[in-house]
Amino acid sequence: MRATIRLAVITSLVLFAVVIFSQDKSTSQDKSTFHVKSIHKETPDEHGSDKGSLFRYLKMVGTFEGKTYTVEAMDAGWTETLEVGKDYPAALKKSDLVIESMYKGKPDATKWHILAVEE
Repeated sequence: MRATIRLAVITSLVLFAVVIFSQDKSTSQDKSTFHVKSIHKETPDEHGSDKGSLFRYLKMVGTFEGKTYTVEAMDAGWTETLEVGKDYPAALKKSDLVIESMYKGKPDATKWHILAVEE
């Protein structure tokens, strides 16, 4: 009798884990993608009010969920891993577009500030 109860509990836990795993897998496959159309390194003069800054920015244009986005992020190693003409998993988070890529062989998610959205 105890063995039957244990087997039922173990089977229930395994089925629950399978259901959870399959839901996680389906949501990761349903992510929207950002298609990179162009990437431009800005000079301090092009950046506007931040002309005296030591920081450099990358401006990128691409499509996401049927709209054209212009986004920017600081010019750094992890932002330069994106390539023109490729698609990357992405998600909207408030006023940022979080784009997933690989940096030094590891997955990385970078926030890009949204500058403009066009239909």
